[in-house]
Amino acid sequence: PICWESVVLSSRRMLSGCDHAVCADCMNEHLSKKISEGQVREEDLICPDPSCGVRVEEWELQALLNEETY
Repeated sequence: PICWESVVLSSRRMLSGCDHAVCADCMNEHLSKKISEGQVREEDLICPDPSCGVRVEEWELQALLNEETY
């Protein structure tokens, strides 16, 4: 699950195409789970907000994920 609690500025992550702030741990968990489940198409790797649909850019994946997952 994605946390939607207030996120302090220093630990929030946002995608370049939207303004949904998610804590770094939850963004990493969201993307890592998608990848581990084989959901790696562009339409799979999107903002964790269900109403959004903005895709995660390649450079964002590299910045957000650890080297092993990326």
